[in-house]
Amino acid sequence: MNLGFYIKTMSPEGVNEKIYSALNNAIGNDEIDDASVFYDNIDYNPTRTEFGMFNSTDIWYFTGNLVTTSLETTRHALQAVNKFKLSYLYDADEVDILALIETSKKVSVITDSHADQKYFYRVTGVKPKLLKDFTIKSFCEVMQDE
Repeated sequence: MNLGFYIKTMSPEGVNEKIYSALNNAIGNDEIDDASVFYDNIDYNPTRTEFGMFNSTDIWYFTGNLVTTSLETTRHALQAVNKFKLSYLYDADEVDILALIETSKKVSVITDSHADQKYFYRVTGVKPKLLKDFTIKSFCEVMQDE
């Protein structure tokens, strides 16, 4: 499985730190051969990465499963005419309920907690997939179920 993540900025804060750690662990344990992270804004990143990091303009060349981490990156990814399967990793800080409803109609949604899954279902009527834990193996399982 070719796996990619699309983030707003390279800084290792919030969900980015979890993504970097999960990808480095998965590559170190030979669970996946390669992965890609696409970003909109360059920023200081002291984390050593074992995977490719690319500006979001390179998303046009990506094929595989792509996970976006914000409503903004999801909108940008939807504009790309490419062969990737898109999923949105719900962020509880996203408070635009109308945008969440619209996004849930267009892409698959993933949550990493029961509380987020319940909230997202309550406000959109769409039950998102739930990660068992924040590992690449769990992401692959969730995306294969779709």
